[in-house]
Amino acid sequence: MFWLKYGKENQKFERVRTCCSRGFLMTGLVLVTAVFFCSVFYAYGATRQQGIKQAPTRLFPILQNGKYGYINKMGDIVINPQFRYALGYKNGFARVEVGNKYTYIDKSGRMIAKPQFSYPLDFSEGLARVEINGKYGYVNEEGKIVIRPRFEGALSFNEGLALVEYGGKNGYIDKTGKFVIKPQFGGDGAENFKNGLAFVEVDHKFGYIDRTGKMVVKPQLKGVLDFEEGLAAIKTGNKYGYINKRGKMVIKPQFDYAYPFREGIAGVKVGNKYGYINKDGNIISKAQFDSVDYFHEGLAVVSIGNRYGYIDKHGRMVIKPQFDYACAFCEGRAVVKAGNKYGYIDKHGNTIAKPRFDYALDFKDDLARVKNDGKYGYINRDGKVIARPQFDGALDFKDGRALVMTGNKFGYIDETGKIIVQPRFDSAEDFKEGLARVETGNKWGYIDKTGKFVWDPSN
Repeated sequence: MFWLKYGKENQKFERVRTCCSRGFLMTGLVLVTAVFFCSVFYAYGATRQQGIKQAPTRLFPILQNGKYGYINKMGDIVINPQFRYALGYKNGFARVEVGNKYTYIDKSGRMIAKPQFSYPLDFSEGLARVEINGKYGYVNEEGKIVIRPRFEGALSFNEGLALVEYGGKNGYIDKTGKFVIKPQFGGDGAENFKNGLAFVEVDHKFGYIDRTGKMVVKPQLKGVLDFEEGLAAIKTGNKYGYINKRGKMVIKPQFDYAYPFREGIAGVKVGNKYGYINKDGNIISKAQFDSVDYFHEGLAVVSIGNRYGYIDKHGRMVIKPQFDYACAFCEGRAVVKAGNKYGYIDKHGNTIAKPRFDYALDFKDDLARVKNDGKYGYINRDGKVIARPQFDGALDFKDGRALVMTGNKFGYIDETGKIIVQPRFDSAEDFKEGLARVETGNKWGYIDKTGKFVWDPSN
């Protein structure tokens, strides 16, 4: 099992958005476009303080003279910089590092326990997983160790139970530390509970258990997918069908492959063609397509030969196959490809933006990123260009601003396409509650939406 260990984070990342994060998963086709890299550095924390202002709803981390502290939205120091490292508040608490050990602090900056933990996780359902001397246990919100560290691995509590490893096997404990489901699953053979069920593996077979440990889906299946909308696709013999959460086969195995339900409909494969069924197992659209996608906003992309179109939930072809590629609808608009160019259509098949872009991404908050000649710009939902393709990188709008890159410098534009903050930073993050964290000369600071520094870059 992969046991999450939380240490320092200072990483590069790449954001990708295509077809509402949906590719043509049902045929294995994955559409991926690199947007650009931007540094993200999470550092949030607090400590014991006397005479310090009460923490507001949100605090912003700073690094000053090698120590971490917090400022408020106005740029005032709220918690003095003094920590070796710190992580963000979640569920009312933050993880901070003192010396080479971690502890938790509340919103007032009070340590709830002495620094003694390694690889702590955030609080979940009132308890947090911690490690002491290579063993895992749990503390409560008063900082008391309520489940002593004795496990070889452990995850956060979810739905009242936590998955732990003990004696090389995986089982589940309650919040008193008592085993509700004894350790019996080996290797990667268990997951956290979700909607009352947990996926388990026994002797390379798959099944599901309920919160009492009862096998509602016995581990005798060769393959089982996650439950979606109350049903899970399973493989018995060489055919796929669907079971409900009681383990009852509600759609008998008859398909060569079966996909999760979305919006009450699932794609299935019969022979070398694809179609759709509803939750009663009734055929919505017979197997006639060469590829299918999930339903999204009432429509699904299908292909016949090498042409893509859309069907509705009645199986009617509402936009005939005519495109060289097509994506799922997002906010009433879909990316389509004609020749080697991308454009947008509405749900009636009307052209919103003619295929003239080298690449195009989904709409989000009524704006979409487009690319021509290696440069990114933005259009609105009417297809009008609000920012011509001019940036070497661009992200979605957050808090009324979009992070853009020119050369190797970062800046921001507003929703009209106007450059509000000229690209001048070495790295930058999205705006959150009115502030954005930016880097210049290996120092980090915060700017407001006008580009004014509320906290000068420091390290």
